[in-house]
Amino acid sequence: MNIYLYWPVYKILEREVLQLAESIHFDDDQLGVYSVRIAELLIRCSMEIESLIKDLYRNNNSGQEPKSPGAALLSLDKVWGLKHKVVIISSPSIYFDKKENRLFAPFGYEREDENDYYRAYNAVKHDRVKNLRMATVHILLRALAALYLLNIYYKDEVIRGQNSITKDVYTILGPVLGSAIHSTLGLGSALFSVLAGSYTIRLPVIEDVGVKPTEALACTYLYKCADSLLKSLHQPAIEAQKKAYEILREELSKNPKVNLTNADNLLGMAEKIGGIDLVRRIWRLIHDIWNELTKSQKIGVLNKGQPICIHSDSLHKDNP
Repeated sequence: MNIYLYWPVYKILEREVLQLAESIHFDDDQLGVYSVRIAELLIRCSMEIESLIKDLYRNNNSGQEPKSPGAALLSLDKVWGLKHKVVIISSPSIYFDKKENRLFAPFGYEREDENDYYRAYNAVKHDRVKNLRMATVHILLRALAALYLLNIYYKDEVIRGQNSITKDVYTILGPVLGSAIHSTLGLGSALFSVLAGSYTIRLPVIEDVGVKPTEALACTYLYKCADSLLKSLHQPAIEAQKKAYEILREELSKNPKVNLTNADNLLGMAEKIGGIDLVRRIWRLIHDIWNELTKSQKIGVLNKGQPICIHSDSLHKDNP
């Protein structure tokens, strides 16, 4: 896989779009502006998308040829959830105020709706004069964002080190999604960034649980603990859990009327059975493991819908 084949072309297109923004004030009122120059950029961008989609399909299907770019995209989306992945316009040269113009999923359009850049591309490509009005600032940015996202999946890089989420980005994300997102990543773009969520840890089972499914789908990257750390703590976690359940069973025998549910974790069960003192006793068993996990540097991995955990069903067999 040659990661430099598409990215330099993307950067040229991005630079030309930002140059265009010096002539056209990109704000919420200018999204409908169209021109021959925008049409030309849209065609070049969409041709790159078609080629890149086919290469991504081949790379993830043992070299098999896709029937068409559309079929390849549907196949990739089914596994990776591309239609949910959100891109943020983060360039200071773009002046959008409305949330839907600054933050959107470029592949999350319905066929022939106002966000369908591929329909606009085909219309302009085959009948430039008749369909020039479809080559708008809005459509161009959607197409370029799609190309940006595909380039990220083509590179498939592991991210080390963590950025923070800025206040303005948190504002447009809103309190629910904003609280679930760990950071935003530009990954070399001067125009766009993507969302990175942070996996959480459920103890004493060493398992990366992740943010809520709806928020995780929007994230292009997810931060997780290194596999080597998860593996090194796996056996100590099993032993800690075994000891914790022994204590809980002993205490439960003294208070058999306690109502436990499958939704209760260890500390929740401890609180129901013996109150804060038992919670502290159980916490001491898992404290060192928890500290190791929380202080460790996380790595960002591309979100392809894969489970990221070290987990054994046998750990749950001896619950109280």
